[in-house]
Amino acid sequence: MSPMTNWRCDEERADLIAAARAMREEGVVMHEVARQLGVPVSTLHRWAAEGGWRTMDMAAARMRAAFGERAEASPAPGETGADTAPQAEGGPEPHPEPGPEPQAGPAPEPRPEPGPGDEPDAPYQFICPIQARIAGERAMKAAFALMVDGELKSASQTMQLAERMLGAARVLGELPLPPENDEAARRESEKNHAELTRRIRNLVKMALRGEVSCLPKWATSKSFLADTLYPDQYNWDDTAEQE
Repeated sequence: MSPMTNWRCDEERADLIAAARAMREEGVVMHEVARQLGVPVSTLHRWAAEGGWRTMDMAAARMRAAFGERAEASPAPGETGADTAPQAEGGPEPHPEPGPEPQAGPAPEPRPEPGPGDEPDAPYQFICPIQARIAGERAMKAAFALMVDGELKSASQTMQLAERMLGAARVLGELPLPPENDEAARRESEKNHAELTRRIRNLVKMALRGEVSCLPKWATSKSFLADTLYPDQYNWDDTAEQE
């Protein structure tokens, strides 16, 4: 493209901006872009700042692409299960659904600021080891993708983040649950154990009836059934007649 220092209309300026952005995304240095397009480097930097394709902007975009699409954030305890999907980049801002007008009432009294010894109203949200491990593994995959693309500096920084998150997962795994979460964790564990036991019992019953033959031998052994699944109630004498 021949050098152009003066553009006569907005269309030519838009074409120059698009060409400069494409060259920068391909890895061409700014001075080479200025030489090929005939545009001052200062002008290119201004266009990059206005258009969001500065070096830091493109690095952040590559980082987001390496991490992949974000999973929907699960609602925190006490929140509703409303749509929590992140807003797509460049999309329209979400608007609240129209609803009935709130009725006028007395203005609420200002709440006093919590003092040094006061506890906050909202419960503290604890991060679990699984969340930290997932974040670390995603960061490690992103670091590998950045390394393949030749972004060694970003890959090194992302790998350091991955190592720290995986280290945090190991540390969190060794810590006891907070006192307020003990009861909830126990109920969740009992619920999962009951569901797993129910499924295994169904499979064992199908195996004893000859409907499935893919269970390992230990799953139908007397010790496993009597001690694990049916303690104090499994009658081996009339099993054959019942089944």
